[in-house]
Amino acid sequence: MRDSIDTIGNEHSALHGQIFLCDIPVIPLGYRYSYSIPIINWHISAYCRILYLMDTLDLTGLTCPVPVIETKKFLEKHAVDKIEIVLDSDVAADNVKRFLVSHGFSVVSEEKSDGSRYILRGTRQVPATNLSQSEVVIQNKKQLLVYINTETVGIGSDELGRLLMNSFLHTLKELDVPPWRVVLLNGGVKLVVDGSEYVGTLTDITNMGTEVLSCGTCLDYFHLTDKVKVGRIGNMYEISSSFLRATHVIRP
Repeated sequence: MRDSIDTIGNEHSALHGQIFLCDIPVIPLGYRYSYSIPIINWHISAYCRILYLMDTLDLTGLTCPVPVIETKKFLEKHAVDKIEIVLDSDVAADNVKRFLVSHGFSVVSEEKSDGSRYILRGTRQVPATNLSQSEVVIQNKKQLLVYINTETVGIGSDELGRLLMNSFLHTLKELDVPPWRVVLLNGGVKLVVDGSEYVGTLTDITNMGTEVLSCGTCLDYFHLTDKVKVGRIGNMYEISSSFLRATHVIRP
């Protein structure tokens, strides 16, 4: 027998001692998932009611940057204090966790022993704000973004292109205003992986306070996710937001 929680509660005298199942929909984003929870008696149905009020997003099977975008959309519509998010990618879990933390949540992570599921449980630490407005950070100082989407500079000679890239990266260390962020897309992500001749220079740049952000989808495509030596892995939503927040963008 499947029934609504309220019906179970109203008929507790007749149902006491029996076992039922109540469906707890997990549909804040329209996904067709539910948890089946055994109801021993009407008292436990109150526990079931509490679970119903907690927001759980199942974002498994979604690729970058959809998990972050769907999390953002939900938080914009619902001023929740607690949220649980289920993912099936460690990169997606890192990206969503970073997004939650940046929007006032403390986050506890759990990974299933077989690595098939990553569960994030967030608790809000600061009052909810209009997230769509807070995405754009207006600052008086320059925010220089460096955009690199290839291993070499220019077209004609790859050997010359590598020399130019090396020179370009070294020059970044001498700028009056250090770059705020270096964004790497497509072949540019190969600059930060094991064996790259640029790892040392990029490490020096990060030591200056510059953040190096590599596209997770690009790393997956080249099978390089586990070979990153500098910076961190980002998603397309974060990368797009970086261009919006930057006051200046340069590329070699």
